[in-house]
Amino acid sequence: MVYRKTLKWNNPKLKEKVSDVFFKDRKTLQGDLFDTLKIENRKIVSAPEVGLPKKAIAIDASLANSKEKYVCLFNPKVLFIDQPQEFFQSCLTLPHFSATVYRYPVIEISSDTSDGVKIFKLFDDDAAEFQKALDFMDGKTLLSRVSNLKKKMYLNKISKQALRKKKLEKSKSKDNRIKILKKRKINRTKRKAKKK
Repeated sequence: MVYRKTLKWNNPKLKEKVSDVFFKDRKTLQGDLFDTLKIENRKIVSAPEVGLPKKAIAIDASLANSKEKYVCLFNPKVLFIDQPQEFFQSCLTLPHFSATVYRYPVIEISSDTSDGVKIFKLFDDDAAEFQKALDFMDGKTLLSRVSNLKKKMYLNKISKQALRKKKLEKSKSKDNRIKILKKRKINRTKRKAKKK
């Protein structure tokens, strides 16, 4: 069991094609996802979100009416109920980004678990979060659910932040060089003063 960090939006692993989870892979996959849920203090995490190209989603047991602390859903199938509504969401793969997206407010999930087949419903924000986890299985992030303008604005913001950070690092290294040169000059004058 290994804690796996949530990948950032530009990581190519997020776009990898996911495969079904076979019985022999379930135990280690489940352990890794449970560790990620615990450490990151989350309710839902999908395997592709943490770099594992498998059809698996770990959820807090309170969502699935289970006695265990967490439940891992393997190869989940979802039935969308009702009409899509707007939900305000953010995502750990996209730092400092949130958007209003359309999601179904009621979904019914049928999935294999370590205890057999489980069927349950999720509502409102929990349903929207689950659908966001499903998006990762299709190689999508929250960024793929927004308009091109909003996407472009976010990417420009990220590139500006990266440039600012690079300039700051460069100026720090320049300041360090200036300090070193001043120190050398002072030491040189002290040595000359000792010789006289």
